[in-house]
Amino acid sequence: MKRRVVKQSSSSNDSRETRRTAKKEGTPSRQWIKWGLLAAVVCVSVPVTVKVLPELIQHFVFTYRVRVPFFMDLSRPADFSLNHTINMYLTPEEGISLGVWHTVPEGRWKEAQGKDLAWYQSTLNDGSPVFIYFHGNTNTRAAPHRVGVAKLLSALGYHVLVPDYRGFGDSTGEPTMPGMISDAIYLYNWVKARSGDSLVVIWGHSLGTGSVRKHSQKKPVSF
Repeated sequence: MKRRVVKQSSSSNDSRETRRTAKKEGTPSRQWIKWGLLAAVVCVSVPVTVKVLPELIQHFVFTYRVRVPFFMDLSRPADFSLNHTINMYLTPEEGISLGVWHTVPEGRWKEAQGKDLAWYQSTLNDGSPVFIYFHGNTNTRAAPHRVGVAKLLSALGYHVLVPDYRGFGDSTGEPTMPGMISDAIYLYNWVKARSGDSLVVIWGHSLGTGSVRKHSQKKPVSF
């Protein structure tokens, strides 16, 4: 049996060799393009990461943007069944406004109807203990369990002040631990300046314990 031998023409061999050479010469160019694209991605992603990552960390630590219910008017505590409570805004430093609820003892709820901020401030000196409740992360002073704390303490005959840290609720600014400690110290001093000899108790929950602990290192307080 005879085998057929097919000879390739010289032009076909030349064509293949040309393509092989062109491929070898083109490989470095494609690699440079890939490295250039990678460098561009890094140049763009690094500044974005530096900008976004701290905000993500800040959000996951404080989760201060989570609010339930979503649509609420924190300036109207009566909407949350706190009928002997007034809303006020305090300024611990320039550019920062803290939303605070002050609930008087339940025994004074009838007397409290229609009263203004000056009246509420004057009641802090009535001899009843004053609780300042620093809540944990997530949500606002209107969270159901925090409203429940205010109602319970009020029913026991105490004044209750519940602030939202900077960045939480309707308070302005962005939350930081130094800022929260500053807010806690300011509110404590504000209460002490108006409560005379009344006992002032600071209650910190979860994230709020950090503010209380740091505060207690500087000020003698009751727990």
